[in-house]
Parts: sequence; C-alpha cells; structure tokens
Amino acid sequence: MVNIRPKDAPRVTSVAAGDTTLLDGDDGVRSIEVDDLLGGLTSLALPTRYWQGYQHSNNVSTPNTKIDLAAGSCRDSTDAINIVNIAGTIDCATIGAANGLDAGALGRPTTVTITNASPGVVTWTAHGFVAGQTVAFSTTGALPTGLTAGTTYYVIASGLATDTFQVSATLGGSAINTSSAGSGTHTGTASLWYYTFGIVKADGTSALLASASPTAPTLPATYTKFRRVGSFLTDPTAHILPFTHINNKWTLATSPRDYNAIPTLDTNTPAILSVPRVLGVVARFAATAFCSPAASTASTAYVYPGFMTSTAKTGFSIGSWANTNGVAQASECQVDSSGRVNILTFSAGTDPIKVVIDTAGWQDDL
Repeated sequence: MVNIRPKDAPRVTSVAAGDTTLLDGDDGVRSIEVDDLLGGLTSLALPTRYWQGYQHSNNVSTPNTKIDLAAGSCRDSTDAINIVNIAGTIDCATIGAANGLDAGALGRPTTVTITNASPGVVTWTAHGFVAGQTVAFSTTGALPTGLTAGTTYYVIASGLATDTFQVSATLGGSAINTSSAGSGTHTGTASLWYYTFGIVKADGTSALLASASPTAPTLPATYTKFRRVGSFLTDPTAHILPFTHINNKWTLATSPRDYNAIPTLDTNTPAILSVPRVLGVVARFAATAFCSPAASTASTAYVYPGFMTSTAKTGFSIGSWANTNGVAQASECQVDSSGRVNILTFSAGTDPIKVVIDTAGWQDDL
C-alpha cells in the first residue's frame, strides 16, 4: 500500500492506480499520479534481471506441500514488464492455477512394475534419472519382497536405461534382489527439483507459481510473463524438504550425502549434487578426501565445476596430504545445468582415495 499526503493533511488510508494526491514542497504544493500500488511507477522499468525480496520458507501448518514467499519485485524473464508480488503461499496440492503447481504432482508419481529377480528391475517409462537419484515406492497391495514402502532407495549405474533401472539401499551400493512378485499396483515417486516464479498478466495482476521446469512453466490462463525467483527440493516421498533462505543463499536442514566412493585416480569423475538444475548456481558443500590406511605418498583431491575441463582445476583443490588419512574442507563451486561437479584425485603412488561430499545448500543469483 502506498500512502502519500501533505504533512498537514488527514491521513490517506488507500490509493489506487490513477489517483492524484498532493505533496508538500519547498515551492508550494505539488501533485503526482500514483500508477502502481506496490512497485512504484509502472512507467519506470526495473533494471534487467532485477529481483528483490521473495524470501522462501516452509509453511508451518502444511510443510509437505506448501511454500511461503515474502513480498518481492522483479523484472520478467523477457525484460518486458515489472512483476510485483505481495507475500503469498504456493500450494503444490493445487494444480494448474495461480499460487499452485503448474502441472503434474509433487514427486511425479508414476505407475511402475518391479520384477521378481536378482537383481529386481524397476520399469518406469522415460524416467530420466541418473545414478544416485533417490526414489520411493508405494502400492495398493504388497511390494516385492526386498523392498519396503516409503523407504528411500538409490538408482544405481548398473542396468540404468531409458525406461528401467535397479536400486540400492545405499548411495553407490549393490542392487537389491527381489524374491516375490508382490501384488497390487505399484507407484514410484522421486526426489525432484521445483522452481518458484512470480507471474503476471498484461494488466499487472500478479501471482506465484511452482513448476518442475526452471525455464518454461505452464502459465495459468491470462498470465503472460514470468520470472524464476527460487527453488525447492522434495524428498523421495514427494514431501518438500525443510530449508532456510536468506538473501540469495538456501541451506538444507539436513545435508544429503551426494557422493561416497573411490574414484579412479587421475580420471574425471562426475557427481550430481543436491542443488537446483540451473546453470550459474553455486553449490555449498563439505568435501572429505581420505585414504585408509594413511596415504604413504603425496595425494591431492579436486572438486571443480562440471562444465570445466581437468586442465582448469587449479584453485579447486580440497587439499593435499601425505602420510595422513586425508583432508576435509567446506567448499563452494559452480555447477552445470544438471547439478554436476567433477572430482579428480591424484596420488604419487597407487593409494586409493575415497571422496565424500555432503551438500549443505546453494547460492542462486537468479
């Protein structure tokens, strides 16, 4: 609400677009026209890529499906119009409408089949997953023996194809064998990224929206422009994960372990971190590299942006060591649009180096 009045006039309780009100000035009384209630004069375009506000938080009463956003303003993604939002809530149980999720449902619930085999194979049409993706299953009957409804499982590299995959109980673990056919209809859900938007109509009416697409949300009828203003992550059971958000930094309440393996020495090894799938995001993580027993020769480990080659790794070392077990360091580095970083380890000998990455959060300049 904008309240503008002469200092000696009765208090103005409201103004609307097109209203004329008075201001005191050194040279007498002047008038201005109020063009916009929230964002200043609509004739004054915000700078390109401008955004301010939109602090995100988990909704207190319905944290699994709702996100609260503070008031904010931004320039739309095409630099055509200002978007000015009051504080609001995105209800992801509301599909296809303003202040809801644009399409589908959280976690992308999909009917799947699971074989009775060693290992058990999940068929999920066009799943789009990479190794390390977390999933969960539910059923109207009984899951095949070896799987438990609501438990987090990890997609593994072995057997990963367009429509099928195998799962492990741990990150990078062995495939789970199933020993019965199960019964009923099985549903898979996945831990997925969603993106928040300010959206606007041609007349300036604004709202909020969530979408699984970071660049092309499906807009409700008569809304024409949008701008991404944040992101959030669901767990494998399609519940929004707890987080905190201050300025351009998001921090997850619990740091997921996104990498825990021994990469091949002197070989680029990718790792997908729990950060939004948007180019320019900076991942914030704790990285540990260690040998057991202690390395007998000089060793070094690097974690560097996924879009860079190994020749550009200088400056991204998480540490060098010799005659000790290893190093641990809080680090930051930019990711590519898949959330990927690269890991590279060196040893003067052949000591195997294990790398562990726990992702704390991310920085997103939107």
